[in-house]
Amino acid sequence: MKLLTVFAFICVGTFAVLHGVYGSPVPSPAPEPSPDADPKPKADPEPEPEPSPDPEPLPEPAPEPLPEPAPEPLPEPLPEPAPSPVAEPSPNPVAEPNPNPSPVASPMMPQPMLLSDKLDANFVALSASPDPAPAPAPAPAPAPVPAPFPAPLPAPSAVALEPMGYPGSLDDLVPDSIAEALPN
Repeated sequence: MKLLTVFAFICVGTFAVLHGVYGSPVPSPAPEPSPDADPKPKADPEPEPEPSPDPEPLPEPAPEPLPEPAPEPLPEPLPEPAPSPVAEPSPNPVAEPNPNPSPVASPMMPQPMLLSDKLDANFVALSASPDPAPAPAPAPAPAPVPAPFPAPLPAPSAVALEPMGYPGSLDDLVPDSIAEALPN
């Protein structure tokens, strides 16, 4: 009973928290239009501003400007990367280039990896040639061995059921009374 009470309390608490966070699961009904309202309102050339219930907010004083830090020296210019022999097509030819590219950003130059740099004994160097070396032929699979047939099950024997039990039940293992415990 205590378990059900705790479970119900947890469910109600979870619902209350989720209802507070997400609101009502059913959307609130829209207010019914009044019969006095014009079904086709006409556009007013100069709409009157609606009075706001809040008074005008007071202007806050402007914060004091912070002193500007000293400008950093410009970094050394990086060498231009070699142009790619294959021109990449532009995904959108009408798109404008980036109007304010970062002067420091430049593409990473690929660094060749030397075989002396390998740290792992399982390292495999990749070849730059388009035709890879043929892989060695796999070893032939061993001939399948037929599975041995399982031994047939023994034929069921006739078993007399006891009035209060069945074969293999605890009634066969534990004596029910002193009479059963005495040897015959």
